[in-house]
Amino acid sequence: MMPLGNRKNVVENQVEEVVTEQEPVVEQTTEAAAPPVVQETPVVQETPVVQETPAVQETPAVQETPAVQETPAAAPTPAAPAPTPTVVHSNPSPAPAAQTGVVAMMEDMASKGFGGLELDYTSFVGISLDSETFTTTEEDDIDGREGFVVQIQHSRAKYALRSNDARQEDVEVAYTYEKDEHLTPGTNAFNKIKDWQKEGRDLGEIKEYTEIWALMIDDGSLGGELNGQLVSLSVPPTSRGRLTGMIAMEQMKNKRGPSDYQIRCAVGKKVKKAKFPFYPWKFSIEE
Repeated sequence: MMPLGNRKNVVENQVEEVVTEQEPVVEQTTEAAAPPVVQETPVVQETPVVQETPAVQETPAVQETPAVQETPAAAPTPAAPAPTPTVVHSNPSPAPAAQTGVVAMMEDMASKGFGGLELDYTSFVGISLDSETFTTTEEDDIDGREGFVVQIQHSRAKYALRSNDARQEDVEVAYTYEKDEHLTPGTNAFNKIKDWQKEGRDLGEIKEYTEIWALMIDDGSLGGELNGQLVSLSVPPTSRGRLTGMIAMEQMKNKRGPSDYQIRCAVGKKVKKAKFPFYPWKFSIEE
């Protein structure tokens, strides 16, 4: 049996040995916890593959979409409106000026089977200004100072072809709605000039007038003979601007068209500062 003192020493030695033997285990654990694999994370930092995304930025294939921008194939669509000249050519120039009133009535009649009818300068009593007096085609005179009152229904250009006779009283006049009709064989104007040429005369000049179809409201000195009838006014170029100016002012000021009010036609003051002095038409709105 070992003495007590010796056993104490043996136990202490064993404890020291146990402690001593456990220290290297801790050291080994520390060494194992810090392996170079964990610290050596350059693989994570070395992400040049992610930063090196030139393949994504280099998308010229997407930007290079000339096929989409290059849509000139759709641009040549103006081919659609091209046929419009045919429509415009098929309608004489006077037609657009009269889509209401008398012309609309005639178109409606034609659609109902009453075709072959035509309105022209001979359809209604004509009124023109002769010096200081208005003269009708029925050879009646209207006092120019008092004048007459009408309501416009329609207007268009009318051309007067005058023969080249030396004396004014021998001059013959033919009317047409087409300025160059006398150049087309077979037309009335063409045939008329041919007749003049057979008589030793020819075309002298072409004068443009404004033909106005209007409803007579008050025929003045005629005493009501023409009231309620359609008449045809022949306004010369020297007076056309006066009428157009009055109509334009009324349209701008009161938004009223030519058929929305009544107009008094009278003889204006004589124009003396002209090669051939004349009396113009005078127009005023009847309130």
